Amino acid sequence: MRLTNFCTGVSFGILLGTFLVLLLSAWLHCLAVERKAWTTTPVPAIPIVHRQDRPAIRAVELERRRERFAEPVVKIDLNRIAEIESSGDPRAVGAAGERGICQIMPATWSDATREMGVNWSFDEAWDPKKNLAVADWYLHVTLPRYLQHYDIPDTSSARVAAFNYGIGNINRLHGEHGGYWLMHTPECVQGYVMRYQRAEPRQDYMKVYEVESIR
Repeated sequence: MRLTNFCTGVSFGILLGTFLVLLLSAWLHCLAVERKAWTTTPVPAIPIVHRQDRPAIRAVELERRRERFAEPVVKIDLNRIAEIESSGDPRAVGAAGERGICQIMPATWSDATREMGVNWSFDEAWDPKKNLAVADWYLHVTLPRYLQHYDIPDTSSARVAAFNYGIGNINRLHGEHGGYWLMHTPECVQGYVMRYQRAEPRQDYMKVYEVESIR
C-alpha cells in the first residue's frame, strides 16, 4: 500500500514538474517574442514643434491648401498692402530706399513702369495715385508672369511674399523645398504674409486717390 502511494506521489510530482516546465517555457517564449517586437518595430517619430515654428507651420498649411484647391482668380487687396507697408502714408520712406504708400523699391518701379509704357521717374513714387497704380500692375501682371515662368503655383501668398521678399528668393526656396518654400522664408516674410491676410485697412486708399485697378 505504501509502495502504491509512493509511486502515485512520484508520478504526480513528475506531472506537476513537467507542467510547470512547459508553463515556464511558454512564458519565456512570449517574453522573447515581445522583446523582439520592441527592438524591431520602428517607433514613429513625433516632431518637436518649437514656439517660433508655429507661425511658419500655419502659414505653409494655408499655402498648401491654396495650391491644392487652386485660387481661380487671385486678387490682391492694394488697400491691405498700403496699410501694412506705410499705414497709408504717401510720404513714407523705407530703410532700403522704398518709397511711397506701397513702399516700392527703385528696381521694381523701373521694371513696372517700363512694362506699363509710362515714363514715370522714381521721384513720382511719392504720388499715391501712381504708387498704387505701379503696385497694382506689379502684383497683378508682373508677378503672375514670373510665377508661371518659374512653375510656382500662383496664390495670393506667393504674390505677397514675392512683393515683400523678391521673386528671385521665392524661386530659389521653391527650387529647394518645393511646396513648403514658405516655411523656409525668414520669419519676417511669414509675418508679412500673415499680416496681409489679417489686415483691416482704415480706408479705401484706391478710392481716395481715384486709382483704377487693372483687374
